[in-house]
Amino acid sequence: MNSAWFVRDTDLLLRLRPEDVNTLQQICPYHTYQAGDVLYRQGEQATHLHIILEGHVKLCMIGADMQQHVLATLGENDFVGESFLSANARYRAEAIVTSDRAVTCPITRDDYLQLAFRAPRVVLSFTEVLASHLASCHDRLGVTAYPLQARVVHALLEEAQRFGRDAGGAWVTLERSLYHDELAARVNATRVSVTEVISNLRQLGLIQGTRGQYQVDVKGLAALPQGQSRTAITRETALSKRRS
Repeated sequence: MNSAWFVRDTDLLLRLRPEDVNTLQQICPYHTYQAGDVLYRQGEQATHLHIILEGHVKLCMIGADMQQHVLATLGENDFVGESFLSANARYRAEAIVTSDRAVTCPITRDDYLQLAFRAPRVVLSFTEVLASHLASCHDRLGVTAYPLQARVVHALLEEAQRFGRDAGGAWVTLERSLYHDELAARVNATRVSVTEVISNLRQLGLIQGTRGQYQVDVKGLAALPQGQSRTAITRETALSKRRS
């Protein structure tokens, strides 16, 4: 089910010179959204790629059971939207703003062609980001072979790296809600089985909280069998972006 296209944690804007950022904003003006606003809906023609500059956006799909399933929550520097360069492509999921405010840089196919002529470094940097994303996808394929607990741990450590705030010691508070159905979609498991894993981690004293609001012991999680080899996230790396 998790077939919607997105790229996490890019550094596209950091790669660009100020004049390139200015050109990007001239061709693709930033757009501000409020909580509940929809960037696009599942099945609509895929006309835009969105670079998320501020706020949180959830990707969700309507499953065969006609229920909404959250695939991921994305934040600053993530790309969301798929096949915007293809004339007849359609969005495979819908993107909805979950923070009070979100700002994106929407890019169309025509915008991208303009950037190629007026700011080729933007297109080159975008290509480099996608190449890096492909390498990351290969790493993630290895994670899918792990037992379920290790996959959940990997997802929690990623969450701490992206959306964590130092809570003292090895503990990190996740600054946005993380629900079991989203975790299940990310690790390719059922919600019930993910709930069992979270319960086990709570009994081990590695996670606190409930109903989507969690604190996690990143050092303890990373020390679990197969929990560190792919993530290599310690307390310092999990918090480095929050401090910068």
